[in-house]
Amino acid sequence: TFHLSEDRKRLVIERFDYDREHDRYLGFEDMVSLQGKANDQKYDGSYESVAKAIVNNASPARQASSLTDYFASLVLSMALRNGDAHLKNYGMLYTDPGSDDCRLAPIYDIVCTMIYVPADTPALSLMGKRQWPDRGSLCEFGRAFCRVEHPGPVVDKVLDAISSYRPDDDTSDMWARIARQIDSARLALTKAGRTQR
Repeated sequence: TFHLSEDRKRLVIERFDYDREHDRYLGFEDMVSLQGKANDQKYDGSYESVAKAIVNNASPARQASSLTDYFASLVLSMALRNGDAHLKNYGMLYTDPGSDDCRLAPIYDIVCTMIYVPADTPALSLMGKRQWPDRGSLCEFGRAFCRVEHPGPVVDKVLDAISSYRPDDDTSDMWARIARQIDSARLALTKAGRTQR
């Protein structure tokens, strides 16, 4: 959960690595550390390498759901034109090193970067390219690396969710700029038609 402070100067976010029920912090490792990289290498890699790190580190019972969640989160970043979805923005959570519950952490730090950097591209490569993917490439990635048998419906669900979203004040210039980027992404991700599975 999150909310804006009354003076509108601070965004207050509940930590996802804290278990309130048991009053304890959870273990967290981002994809930089899981891939043996330094923090300044957070843009050096691919979305495939993130999927591989999930396969290598998720508990067997959590692997399939973690890969599916990762694919959906990646679709969201592509649809929102979030060019800053780098290795430090994905990670794994676990109760303790001996537990069998290692899974993908909730997604965080998602922003439409193209309203600030009009020529922005994705932070990491996808299918060998560092450009905004079309529907076919994204679905191919989902099948090949995230083991999602039918990625098309996942793409459609994310697109439907962002298409139906409206902020409380949808008359602002900022929202208009974001909406244009979303519309452009939606066109690219539906071009092949909703029959792509």
